[in-house]
Formats: sequence, C-alpha cells, structure tokens
Amino acid sequence: MMDYRKITQHLALYVSAGLCGTILHFFLFLRATPYNTAYVLDVPNYIYHSIFYFWYGTALISLPFVIAAALFKRETHFLFYFHLMMLFLNLVATQLDNELLRFLNIHFSFDFLSVYAKTKGIPESIWDSLRDDAGGSYSSLLLLSLPIIFAFFAIKINKKAILLSIRMFYVLCVAFSIGFLIVPFLLRTSLFGKKLRKAKVAPVIIVLKDNIFDLFEPKNNFSNINVATGRFRDIWNNANKDPGWKFTDKKQPFRKEYSGECRNYGDKPWNFVVISLETFKATNLALFNPEEKTIATPFLNSLATSELGSYYSRFYSNSQPTIFSFMAIHTGIFQHSSKMVAKAFINEDLKSYISILRNNGYDTLFFSATDPDWDNQRTWVNKWYDGMHYDSSKKGNDRIAMRKASEVLKSRRNSYKPFAATVFLMSNHYPFRSPEKSFDIYFGNEKRKKIFNTMRYDDDVLKEFFNLIKSEPWFDNTVFIITGDHGMDM
Repeated sequence: MMDYRKITQHLALYVSAGLCGTILHFFLFLRATPYNTAYVLDVPNYIYHSIFYFWYGTALISLPFVIAAALFKRETHFLFYFHLMMLFLNLVATQLDNELLRFLNIHFSFDFLSVYAKTKGIPESIWDSLRDDAGGSYSSLLLLSLPIIFAFFAIKINKKAILLSIRMFYVLCVAFSIGFLIVPFLLRTSLFGKKLRKAKVAPVIIVLKDNIFDLFEPKNNFSNINVATGRFRDIWNNANKDPGWKFTDKKQPFRKEYSGECRNYGDKPWNFVVISLETFKATNLALFNPEEKTIATPFLNSLATSELGSYYSRFYSNSQPTIFSFMAIHTGIFQHSSKMVAKAFINEDLKSYISILRNNGYDTLFFSATDPDWDNQRTWVNKWYDGMHYDSSKKGNDRIAMRKASEVLKSRRNSYKPFAATVFLMSNHYPFRSPEKSFDIYFGNEKRKKIFNTMRYDDDVLKEFFNLIKSEPWFDNTVFIITGDHGMDM
C-alpha cells in the first residue's frame, strides 16, 4: 500500500521551497538595483512570469523524489535528505542568480563564467558593492538566510514524522500539479518558448539545463571565415565605387571606415531621428514591389518619393527577433551564431551610432513602444543614451510613443545642442491586430494580408508625428531615417 506520509513529506518540501523562492523573487523585482534604478519597468508582468517559472523549475527537481517515494515501500531517510539538499542548493543558486541579474544583468550561467571568470579585481570590489547596494546594504547576503530557514524547518518536520491528513496530501498534490502541469500550459509551452527570449524570467535550473544541452549541440564550422569575409568585402567594394571606403581592421573584418572627403553642408550640425517599425516588410510596399496593389503606406510613400526624400532598394533583414535587429541597427553587428549579443556580452563596450554621436556633443534620446527590459535592451539604452521614454501602461501603442517623442523633441525648441533620437515601434507585430480599427483595409483572416492593417495604422501614426513637428525650428536641419526592424516569412 502507498505510504501517503512519505509522499506528503516530499510534496511539503516542494511547496516550502516554492514559497521560499517566491519570497526571493519578490525581493528581486521590488527592490531597486544596486545603482538605485528600477530592476524592470513593468513589475507586475515580470513577477507573474518569474514566480510561475520558478515553481515549474522546482517541480522538475522534486518530481523524481515524489515518484521514488511512491514506489519505495520502506523508510528512505536518505531520499528525503537528498531531496532537501537539492532544493536547498536550488534556492541558494536562485538567490545568487537574482543578485547577478541585479548587479550585472546576466544569469548565473556559462556565459557569466566565460565573461567574468578572468576579470581582475572582483574579490576586492564585491564587498564594497554589497555594502553600497541601493536595494539595501548587504541585503544580498541577508536573503541567503531564507534557504537556511527552509532547510531548518524541513529537518524539524522530518524528525517529528508528522502524519499529515489525507486532505493535506491532496492539497499538496494539487500544488505540485499546478507547478508541473498547469504552469507550463498557462505560459503556452512546456518549456516556455525559445530559451533566448524567456531568459529574463527563467529559473536558474532551466538556464543551467539549457547550458548543458548546448554543449551537445553541433558546433558551427568557421574554417572558411576568411573566404566569406573576403567575399563580403568584394561585394561591398564592387557596389560602392567610392574609393573612400576602406577595410582597415583585420580583427574586425566587417568594419569599414571612410577616409574620403565629406561634403560640407554648413556649419550647423544635423539632428538625426531613427524610427524602427516592427516587422515592416519591403515586399509589402508597392514602393518596392510593383506587383503589390494594396497601398498600405501612402504617407511613407510620399516621404520617400518627395524632393527631400530617398529610399534604398537594396534592403535586407536584420534577423528576428527584435533584440537581434536592435543590436544590428545600433552597432552593425550581425546576429551571433548561438548567443544573444545583448545578454551574453553585456560587459563589452560596443560602439553604436548613438554612442559615437553622444561622444561628439549630441543629446541622445530613446523612445519605445515595447518593453525594453524583456530582452535586455535597457542595459544598452542606459549605456548609449542620455534619456529613455517608455510607458509600461501603454506598451504596444505606437501612437502614444510617437506623441511622447514629438512632445520631448518640441521641448528642445530653444536648445542649441544637436540631438539624435531613436524610436522603436511595436504595433505592426504578429498577429497584426491594429490598435485603431478605423484604419483597417483588409477584413479577412489571412495573416499575409492582415499585416496591411497594422502597416496602415503605423503610416498614420508617422503622418501625425511629422505634422506635429514640421514647424519646429530644428525640423529643416534634421535627417529622418525610417526602417523596419526585421521582416517575417509568411
């Protein structure tokens, strides 16, 4: 006959560890970072995801022990203490992971070890950092007491060998089922989607599991890299006859510098505004594709074909998802073969067009309609820009984001410093539901055509933006660059 007491003890361990981890995650998201900034801007959304995900990761650890307790008839104290030790280590690793995320924006992972293992001066600086933590002096260490408290009470419960009621057994079974079955269902997939996209809220057990599995993935062969880079240079040089472009750095074979003469456009420096439109595909624009009969972007077309406008037919995709294009647009770095550059290389001092302009006296501003925390954009925004504007209550609403951009830029009316602004819009995202149905021009269900509705909406958003700023004194001295962040094969 099944020993409900043994199973109940293991289930109680799982629930106790889950509650302890929940407290740790509340402290992660509700405390300020060590530098007195918000860890994330949309706290409720992240707490929900991270706590759910943590319970799932803990359930993965507890499942073998619950099954073993159900199968073994005799008393197995070793099994209980081994289970306890695994959950204790998981909680300690969780707290370590949380603090690394707060301090360095990187998980306790193989990437962390490869980036920081050889960094000098860490032992001397750790204690100063813990002491000066704006989220609470030495709070990172104090929170390590929670796993110890969990272990202490778990041992006490086992020693007393309390025979819990059958009702409690069913309650704990339900809790375990929620953690192991219902949580993955609520978050859509059993492993919560692509590992790169969910890393912001992934429990350390999942991060390490992915790291270990990656070791067995077939590695890319870069033996022909010199041939490939040579071919790239030839294509560039053949397409651009201007002899001023030179490839000068062997260690950075794609980096090119212009050594020719630049035309003088006056003494006053130009302003720059870069607007990235989510999933805008050139093949959906009649401007690029004469066979396309649907005109979804009349305003953009008029800008591109006006006397002061131009458009580039040699377009290409920056690759998906947006975080890859975010880094590519800013830095020119191609997508990494296996890692997300924005997360795996956060200690690198990567130059961007914005940081170069900033170092040359420009004010730099970033506006976003999409959450800049999810894929670690905000880490780079804080490095490159003077200011960031994002309203978490209006996420995904491009009109709100562009109105904010016009408001901030108009406030610069009396400023003599040049500026560079970047806007990342979001509404033209799969499954292409327009925030304002009045602009819909397609009423069927075909995804390939529903994109016209959100493209038409964004076209009007841009029209309103330009109408709001066209009378500003700086307008005629500003270059506007409008691009898609990436395409999507539909």
